[in-house]
Amino acid sequence: MKKRLFFIIMMLLLIPSIVYAKDNGEFKRISETTKYYKTIYYNYDIDSKKGDSETIEVSKEEYDTADVNGNNKGPGTSETAYKKLTTYISASGSRYLYETQMFWKNIPSVRSYDVIAIGFLANVKYYNALYFSQYYCDNYGYCTTGTSYISKTSSSGCGAVFKLPSGSLSVLTSELSFIVDKNTSSTITYQAAYGDYAHATSNITSTQAQNYSIGTSGIVFDSSVIGYFDSMAPAMATWSGSW
Repeated sequence: MKKRLFFIIMMLLLIPSIVYAKDNGEFKRISETTKYYKTIYYNYDIDSKKGDSETIEVSKEEYDTADVNGNNKGPGTSETAYKKLTTYISASGSRYLYETQMFWKNIPSVRSYDVIAIGFLANVKYYNALYFSQYYCDNYGYCTTGTSYISKTSSSGCGAVFKLPSGSLSVLTSELSFIVDKNTSSTITYQAAYGDYAHATSNITSTQAQNYSIGTSGIVFDSSVIGYFDSMAPAMATWSGSW
């Protein structure tokens, strides 16, 4: 157990993160918010990969001390998954970067098409550099960074639909980021980035998973697919100043 924990910690330290650079320097993080969640999967069926779920926000202490190695997976049983979501606002000159990162403490059984997204206020707009990646390691220490996704940009947020990797995994993370610009001629004194993540609790196609919108409420699914995903409160990073 101690060796496995040490291995996971070392892998997390090696997780690559993209560095954005502009003529006036690199983006520097100026705000961040982390939220911790527990998702309980009820009546999970390993053959059909279907089941009900409930996601609640928990304390950092519960997240850190949770034992995730004793979960049972199978017909008629349930499992509990812990995950954390961190949202950042970074600055470089007159540009701002919004970023959100999802980390699974234990790997979910159902791995279909998930969605990661960031909503924003009407005073900003998507500018460029939409970037997505997921980083995962198998139980033998082989790690991969995947960048395949289906993007969505709108006047209230940006997101990505992507396929979770299969197989036995010890590390699973994903991240989304993009640069925003002012959407007003007035001085902006407040910004908010609403990072959100939706995990498919049943098998779903990539086309179905694209039926969502993004805004200050986070990810909102069309009624035809909402039952396929769990739901959790966004992790909102804020900034106050003069722009």
